[in-house]
Amino acid sequence: DEAGFFDLTTTDVAGTLRRDSEPVVLDTVASQAISQRPDLAALRKDQARSLAEIRSQIAQGKVDFTVGTEFHRQFYNGNANALGFFFSSPLPVFNKNQGEIERARKEQEQILARIRAAEADVRNEVSNAWLQYVTSRELLESMEHDLLDQVLVPGRSDGGDGTEVVVLAVGGRV
Repeated sequence: DEAGFFDLTTTDVAGTLRRDSEPVVLDTVASQAISQRPDLAALRKDQARSLAEIRSQIAQGKVDFTVGTEFHRQFYNGNANALGFFFSSPLPVFNKNQGEIERARKEQEQILARIRAAEADVRNEVSNAWLQYVTSRELLESMEHDLLDQVLVPGRSDGGDGTEVVVLAVGGRV
């Protein structure tokens, strides 16, 4: 241990090292992150609510027509009947709900801007994580390919009780 060796008597290694055979594609990871982020899902629900608000305000700005009929029969002072037809429409000269419609449209634009900003943040986070992944993977492959061939030198030793022990030495020293 003082010479820089590890005590391998308590370490058991079984099987092979795990390998990620398929490379991670940045676009796939980014699309998964954008579709699964709860903050983006909440913003999309706000966008749907805002679209419904715009439709509601446009509907409230439209004129409601009223059509009706009336029949009146008089019994006391004579015998008279009256039939009437009615058509009425409010004249929205000053208020066509234009202010509320415009407010709802501006709110929709703000929500869309927040969605674009959040998606850009997610793409940036995914890109940074992907670069760290690629760097770590390349470093691991470099270490496995170049360094392990130089570092591990197998040897055999007598365990003292008649068993044979396989010794792995670092740096070619046994």
